Amino acid sequence: MLDEILQGAAGALRSVCGEAEIYRDEVQQGLSPPCFFLGVLKPGYTPLLGRRSLYRCPLDIQYFPREPGALGVLYAMAETLAGALEFIVLPDGSIAHGTGMDFEVEDGVLHFFVTYSATLFRPAEPAPAMETLETHITLNTRKE
Repeated sequence: MLDEILQGAAGALRSVCGEAEIYRDEVQQGLSPPCFFLGVLKPGYTPLLGRRSLYRCPLDIQYFPREPGALGVLYAMAETLAGALEFIVLPDGSIAHGTGMDFEVEDGVLHFFVTYSATLFRPAEPAPAMETLETHITLNTRKE
């Protein structure tokens, strides 16, 4: 599920800022701004009734602007991301709703936080098949 959410978020980012590079894996050196880095904060599962569970995936989407220190550009990008990441399309065509959106600027980098949740269903484990069954039937023919 995590990979599908990351693919959906990357697709939404491409739709609003197609020329920016999108990184999903840690980059030691060589970021070429403008670019995005998709960071996963602390995903988790919460058991629900029956075979269901709630999966939560909080993301930290970092935006590195072309010109460091351009706060106006970072604030404008935060507003753009809020609209683009409210609903994302997952690879299977389903839609995920982003909640808890907020942002901060730290060291000239925009950190945009959003959480995606999904209800997951575990498949039922098949019950073991009955091997044999023996029955004994008698007919009561006694008349009273």
